[in-house]
Amino acid sequence: MNVDATVESHKAIGMPDAGPAIPVVSSDGKELASTDPGLKIGRLTPKLSCLLALLLIGSLALILRLHHLGTRGIWFDETFSAMIARLRWSQFALTLWNREANMAFYYLILHFWEKLGSNPEFLRGLSVIFSVAALPLTYSLGARLFDRKTGLIAAWLLAINAYDVRYAQEARAYALVVFFSVLSTWLLVRNLQQQSSPSWGAFTIANVLLVYSHFYGGLLVIAQLVSLLFLPRAAVPWRAIGRSVLWFTLLVLPVPLVIRRIGSGPLNWIKKPDVHQVITFFTIMAGNGGRTLLALSALSLLIAGFRFSQTWRVKQSATERWGYALILSWLIVPVALTLLVSYVQPFFLARYFLFCLPALLLGVAVGITRLRPYFLGVALFLGVSAFALAGTAAGYRTTLDNTDPDGDWRAASSYIFKRARPGDGIFFFFSFGRVPFEYYRSQTSPASIWPEALYAPGGSELQWKHFVFFPLAEVLADTRPAPKRVWVVFNHDGTSQGSPNRASLITVATFAKDRQKIAQKTFPGLTVMLFSGDRNEDPEDDPEVPLPVR
Repeated sequence: MNVDATVESHKAIGMPDAGPAIPVVSSDGKELASTDPGLKIGRLTPKLSCLLALLLIGSLALILRLHHLGTRGIWFDETFSAMIARLRWSQFALTLWNREANMAFYYLILHFWEKLGSNPEFLRGLSVIFSVAALPLTYSLGARLFDRKTGLIAAWLLAINAYDVRYAQEARAYALVVFFSVLSTWLLVRNLQQQSSPSWGAFTIANVLLVYSHFYGGLLVIAQLVSLLFLPRAAVPWRAIGRSVLWFTLLVLPVPLVIRRIGSGPLNWIKKPDVHQVITFFTIMAGNGGRTLLALSALSLLIAGFRFSQTWRVKQSATERWGYALILSWLIVPVALTLLVSYVQPFFLARYFLFCLPALLLGVAVGITRLRPYFLGVALFLGVSAFALAGTAAGYRTTLDNTDPDGDWRAASSYIFKRARPGDGIFFFFSFGRVPFEYYRSQTSPASIWPEALYAPGGSELQWKHFVFFPLAEVLADTRPAPKRVWVVFNHDGTSQGSPNRASLITVATFAKDRQKIAQKTFPGLTVMLFSGDRNEDPEDDPEVPLPVR
């Protein structure tokens, strides 16, 4: 074997000028000579110290993610996760095929997790696990690309980031996507740095599971391929990468088929992005610390970008270039491509790009560790940390992503269950509404039987049609005859001016026929009406008494 060629290949992605990262090894596993001055620093920092630091960071991260875990009610999207996970396998498959193929792998994991518990805290606990598990991977990735200090700072910033905490406390796939994005990138770096013992199969599987956890994860694969263009051609095992891309393409082939079948309907509610929305996106991603934290993060990224530009001017610095190119591609390419496409069909939504967060924080960590003199780097680190912690504290009080338009289903369901009588029926103007309602029904103690859903294809159990949008006329046609007392729940029923739309007026007229409206209650994003055919029944005016919910 040509040892010199092996050394040069490993140096090409070892970043010798950037820190201790990974020593150059030969095919027999022996460490070769290295000119990396950072290795001396690495020996002064025992692995035990890094392990203890990671344990402290992980402990704080766990505390932040468990704090107020069940304070917010399970919102609309989370109830979809919970109820899809409970479906029989046939209905589970039909639901994925007709509507919810995105996040399919998360639903599969949640199917087994949910059997152990279904209250909000336990459901969200799965995301907490994935969020905390991403921290040591982030450290290791930063250490491989740059040095241990950069890895520790990146893990610390991810631990205290308000946006990561926000979605670690949600029963959706976003924390899982962050985990797979870091794992996939770590495997890519490892494979290139240890070409004598690569794991391209594991890299391929990680990317496949990333896409099946969220379709936007495929953008990371594009970013990874773009980053490889910054490496010397001889340093890239193109044949192995080609095989990986081929297997990846074959294994995710069902995704474009499902997207073509479903169409863009599930994303039609997304608005075309503007400059303000993009700035807000980066402000929240930076840690919810306002413009000050955004400015400090931008300063750190500029420092990292300056160091990246230096690699083009310094002789033989191509070896250091790829680490910067990788994190910048990871951060910029997915967002830029989506913004470009969004001018034709809007696809840009902040939480869909949570997988770019580790890249952002790695870039900030690089800027902090590369800033000179040293005390300025310390000051920058303290400033970023202080505003990030303040942003996380503020995130417990306000929702970083506004989910109010989807309604306070916990309060509305409690109101209805408290007042429902045997024989009552219920109709949901937005047919999806039965999903969160049935979740909260399952959480009542004792379980509430009434009211019964009037639109119930397949009987009392949920089936795939409840997760797919159908026009109101079609839903009304399939609705069984209403009893004397009918509850009607409205959401997404207003015009742009805030008045009821035509479809909601038709719904009111349908159930008001031969009945009188005896109760109406408004909740954030929801309106509940009760119609009764008993002309002697007095309108309800009793104060709301919440039903106990487990």
